[in-house]
Amino acid sequence: MSYIVIDKSYLQEVVNNASLDILAATNKIVITDILMYEITSSKDKASSKSCLKKLYDIKKSVVFMTHSGSLIEYEIVNKKPCYPFSEFLTPRYHYSAFWERIYGLMNDDPLYRDVAEHLNKQYFDFYENNNVGRIREIGNDFSKIFPELKGYKPGSKTMDTTSLKKDIAVNSDRTKRLMKASAFLIKKDGNSYSFKASEYMDEKWIYFRTLQTHLIYYVSYVEKYGDEAGNLYSKKLSHDSVDLEYCTCGVHAGKIATSDKMIRDIFSYFYPSENCFYK
Repeated sequence: MSYIVIDKSYLQEVVNNASLDILAATNKIVITDILMYEITSSKDKASSKSCLKKLYDIKKSVVFMTHSGSLIEYEIVNKKPCYPFSEFLTPRYHYSAFWERIYGLMNDDPLYRDVAEHLNKQYFDFYENNNVGRIREIGNDFSKIFPELKGYKPGSKTMDTTSLKKDIAVNSDRTKRLMKASAFLIKKDGNSYSFKASEYMDEKWIYFRTLQTHLIYYVSYVEKYGDEAGNLYSKKLSHDSVDLEYCTCGVHAGKIATSDKMIRDIFSYFYPSENCFYK
């Protein structure tokens, strides 16, 4: 059985669980940390409770995936990929506690609400603060990675950016060349050593998939705002940061269910249309 990552946009669009049951007939539905963050941090409490109930009603068809940062840390420290996908899902002995949390949040239990707020602050700092800061700065640096985009203006026909994004997704050698400058100082078992990402990684690594999805997003960023856009401010950047986490998880799993156009666009460079479900 295959796995399919589901995002909040898809979950919201599902009127009842019939569509989820169709997905569950041939897939395990993957709930990610970022989905729980989006649901529990939403100001629309009615929508949040509706989403939680939909998940609770299909709990026998659900598996859990932690955030990509945790898996990347594992990969770097252990010098091996989080692959196969099924072996790096949250252990089943955690599931009962998770569903207790879902049930508590559905019923507005103060204890579970306080826990969710604590976790949401951590996610906000990472996805809607640190990540956004990095995204805002890429306009000045991106043409150093892709010299062919030097001086690119929005709407320019001087460069086939669609082919460039496809090449990022399918040409692992190109991505590996960009990784040659990446090195990590790892401390394990009392020893320190250097880990050079390009010497180990391929499509089996979630770190590799993260880099690919982000690079495709950055090309789209330059398409829209131009090279050397600088510290451009956009209210969408925090939303895009969250969506990039869905992209990474979906590409790593091989399937995704989403109503978000940006996520579908990025995912389409990696897999055929039948691997993407949307309302």
